[in-house]
Amino acid sequence: MNVRLAAVTTILVLLLGPIRFVIGEQFFPDVITTKSGEKIEGRITAESGESVTVSIETSTSRRDRVISKSDIDHILRGAPGERPTPKPTKLKQLNAPSPDKKWDYVNGDPPELLNANTSRIALEFPANGAYYSAPLWAPDSRRFAVNYGQGVRVHNSLIYQLSGGEWKELTTLGDDDQTLAAADKNIKAQLKAKGLAENTYLRLIRQSVQLHQWLDPSTAIVYADLVERPEGENEPLVAHFVLTLKFDSAGNWKISKTHRLSARERKE
Repeated sequence: MNVRLAAVTTILVLLLGPIRFVIGEQFFPDVITTKSGEKIEGRITAESGESVTVSIETSTSRRDRVISKSDIDHILRGAPGERPTPKPTKLKQLNAPSPDKKWDYVNGDPPELLNANTSRIALEFPANGAYYSAPLWAPDSRRFAVNYGQGVRVHNSLIYQLSGGEWKELTTLGDDDQTLAAADKNIKAQLKAKGLAENTYLRLIRQSVQLHQWLDPSTAIVYADLVERPEGENEPLVAHFVLTLKFDSAGNWKISKTHRLSARERKE
């Protein structure tokens, strides 16, 4: 009886071992994201300089799919039991790389920031229906901004900083801060100059705070525009300013210089 029990146990171990291994592989599949945004999960069975072959298993069948590397945005490789640090698969084509070529921005819905050496996602931007500009990189590749907007009225600028190997959002310029203070003050002055009451209702036409460029790793030039139309008036009041922002090592910033653009400067 003991001999028969041992034999049965041995057979079960031999059968369950491979099953457990397969389950582990399926639990952490390889994930390929194409440039069109499609995510393909399966097990990479072959890879060449031109293409990747993925074995995709469903509840009823298994099929192989060959994907051209020119169509691949990035690859996240799985493993039984745990996700390892992906092997370096340096991106062949960079879309909007950082100055040091270590990071790459890929436009999508939402956009992503990738590690250019591993193709892993380092940062995913808010999926709120906004449209984003390409990143504006600081010269040392440790800060960048993306200008974004939802519709035509309001535009802001997201600032990110590299800290401890991770990208973290520092601030959203134009979101309840001092970047529009000078423009708002100027609009009130124009209102007074027209002989209109201080409490006249102002309809917002456009509000925009956009980072324009980095002069150095801690200095940025920002455009701040405010356009409002007084109730009962046909012509809007317009205020355009150029701000110089200074950042400290922790990412805190302050406005070091404010300049109002004349009509001629705006045109130029």
